[in-house]
Amino acid sequence: MYGRICLYVHREGIINRTALQELIGFCQQRIFLFVDDAADRVRELQNVIKGIGPEGKFLTIVIAARVNEWNVLGEPIFPYVTDEYELKYLISPEIDALLALLEKNRALNKLEPLTPEQRRAVFADRAGRQLLVALHEATYGKPFEQIIKDEFESLTPREAQNIYLSVCVLNRLNVPVRADVVSRIHGISFDEFKQRFFAPLEHVVITEYDQMTRDFCYRTRYPHIADMVFTQMLSQPEDRYDAYIKCLRALNVDYSPDRIAFWQMIRGRVVLDFFPDHQMATSIFAAGKEVLGEDDEHLLHQMALYEMHRPNGSRQEAANLLKRASDLAPSDVAIKHSMAEIRLKLAETSKTPLERDKLLEEATKLAASLTSSERAESYPYHTLAKVRLIKLKNSLDAQEPESVIEKLAKEVEEILYIAQQRFPGDSHILGVCRS
Repeated sequence: MYGRICLYVHREGIINRTALQELIGFCQQRIFLFVDDAADRVRELQNVIKGIGPEGKFLTIVIAARVNEWNVLGEPIFPYVTDEYELKYLISPEIDALLALLEKNRALNKLEPLTPEQRRAVFADRAGRQLLVALHEATYGKPFEQIIKDEFESLTPREAQNIYLSVCVLNRLNVPVRADVVSRIHGISFDEFKQRFFAPLEHVVITEYDQMTRDFCYRTRYPHIADMVFTQMLSQPEDRYDAYIKCLRALNVDYSPDRIAFWQMIRGRVVLDFFPDHQMATSIFAAGKEVLGEDDEHLLHQMALYEMHRPNGSRQEAANLLKRASDLAPSDVAIKHSMAEIRLKLAETSKTPLERDKLLEEATKLAASLTSSERAESYPYHTLAKVRLIKLKNSLDAQEPESVIEKLAKEVEEILYIAQQRFPGDSHILGVCRS
């Protein structure tokens, strides 16, 4: 690329900050690091951005992510993004070139009897969507979701469907599915898979040897397809629960792909979204304990987040879980922030002003302790701003003296000013400003 050093992070690779520093120190020229599926690598990117030091002036990181995943998972590194580019609709010359390629390879299918103008019009109607989706819908003449569903239902025997579904449950998270995991779920060795299911699954499940895990792995043609199979074929929580919990119990978190999948599946908000029934959610976390043990601080943290956000959740139970997590990992920043947030929620339902003020003071101390580091994120500032706003509202409701109200208002302005200076454009801080 224009005579520059370009590095691409392989799907199973790890971003090594030290190696980047050494390479930059040796070359003393700009290096371009390309990272796909960046939403899954936020912590790695944070580690590089915050710890690379003076060598960072020679590093440009180019990341790619799906918009919906980036919006949910990418927030911790939003402040460091300098430019954003969204893939737009295909323009006419691009559509013409694609149609020519389809015609050359005799892959026009439903478009074949149409005139060039009609072909262009049909494709243009769908070109705003993901290219893979547009190609299928334009050439097969029906919605992509229906194509995927028909393909799934045509698989025989039924056991092949079940294996494909398990692969989809995990591969939608963009991780390879180790043969050992499938063996645990379905009792099928890799050799038996080759003998009995390679043919019926040949076009939907890709088999490859993973050098990192030293195991054969399965994956679908694309994680987007895996997600569509998961969404359509497991549309009911009961069906989703059975497949989900079997996959969780089969994972071995000593392997990187299993560990990534496990933590994406067990996140509190994910469990809440997928399993509105509290009993199901509780069983999901119980399966997580089977994998990790009773006292894993990160699992306790996710259980607390679930309890904090579920309808009619117990805030006291969430606080108890966070206390256990904090005792196990007293320096964990994310747990500390959640402890500050739960105190805010408990303050909302406190029985006396004295109890409320005590909880708000505890939240303030916890959040403030997270802002002292140069590597501090926006979250504690967001919490501090909310504490000050609550105090200001309480003061207004109590009709306290104007001097007290003015002092509290200035404190709100001060923390928001500091936060906006450190994290310009941060969605959390902007949300407080608008409120």
